[in-house]
Amino acid sequence: MPDSPWFICAEDAWRAALRRIGGVLCIAFGRMRAEPLPFVVGAGCLYLWKLAFKLLPLERLTGGPLHAAAWSWSIAGALLELALFVVVADAMVRGDGERRVFGPGFPRRFLRTLPYAFCYYLCFGQAWGLLGWGVQWLAEPVFGKNSFFLWTASYHVGALPLLYLLGRFGFTLAGAAAGERVSFRRSWELSRPAAGALFLTALAWWAALRLPSDILVNGFPSSPFTGFYFRWLDLPARCGTAVLSWAVGAAWYRALRGVAEGPTPAG
Repeated sequence: MPDSPWFICAEDAWRAALRRIGGVLCIAFGRMRAEPLPFVVGAGCLYLWKLAFKLLPLERLTGGPLHAAAWSWSIAGALLELALFVVVADAMVRGDGERRVFGPGFPRRFLRTLPYAFCYYLCFGQAWGLLGWGVQWLAEPVFGKNSFFLWTASYHVGALPLLYLLGRFGFTLAGAAAGERVSFRRSWELSRPAAGALFLTALAWWAALRLPSDILVNGFPSSPFTGFYFRWLDLPARCGTAVLSWAVGAAWYRALRGVAEGPTPAG
């Protein structure tokens, strides 16, 4: 109703967003249940890769060899995560009757995702990190040891606009992984009807990824559970959250692509 109070309108918008998120989660979990292999392979490969990094004897290296090894491993890990994302997104977007891990044209779809992934890396991996460290560097002379808390707060606050942009432009990456052309403009148009729900989804992903470790490190650094969590639970939880976020993002693309006019196939 046009003359409804603002809080009634806000409640209606909140309920509508939750309904849309619930529908997308049903799509994601339904597809994962119908064809679990690509998602299990993605989570398993990601876990083994990160576990192998923990076992590397990097403490034996210094100087140039240490930096070269760290950068080489980071680049290889980023490419592996992108390949796994292509596997998960393709499994989510394609027809329900198809069962495979690597779809046709996988190398072409992987190469098509590279420029988009590089843009997101610059936005989230570099500009975001520089923002947090810049706040800590400026605040340390004034706040001393308490500047780490300020850095943590700025890190999370700075995430909000970036998460919104990720929700609006992220369909470029999901579309390329599925073998379809989705420009930044097309992604913005596709996400317009569900911008609020997409932001809430991205916010929930960020909270699941970051808050457990941040709360334990800052609030309970000496707790036995903190040590147990980081020893046994942190790595599996991060890998599972990553694969689930890929699946949900592709499910959002699948749902909104079905409502709007579909993008042009890559051929």
